[in-house]
Amino acid sequence: MKTFRFGVLAAGATLFLRPVAAQSASSIAWQRSWKAAQEVSRRTGKPIFVYFHAAWCGPCRGLDKTVWPDARVIRASRAWVPFKADLDTQADLAARFDVKTPPIVVFVDGKTRKVSSLLGFNDAPTLIKAMQSAAHQIKK
Repeated sequence: MKTFRFGVLAAGATLFLRPVAAQSASSIAWQRSWKAAQEVSRRTGKPIFVYFHAAWCGPCRGLDKTVWPDARVIRASRAWVPFKADLDTQADLAARFDVKTPPIVVFVDGKTRKVSSLLGFNDAPTLIKAMQSAAHQIKK
């Protein structure tokens, strides 16, 4: 079930309603599609990180259990537009970023150009450092 909060903006006599995806402070606000991630990036000015995973990937399950729920990673992810991409169903996107095997996190600038990536199972501090490094490269 999707949960929405509605932002109300009155402009003159016209009323606009805009659904905003609810974001829990205890989880990463993963975008549901590449197109949605690009739109949020364009609208907010935030860069995108793409986490390529697969159902058959053991290290991916480890990341899902231990690293992505880490409060430090959740906080760091708020500076980004996070998108979780299944390698098996989104092979075209994987090919675009030259992804061969999961898990890998690809950091993408506002023009959807790959800036850097982090391959394999990495702990929270390593992932956060990679996020910070990529953000620094993007700001140059």
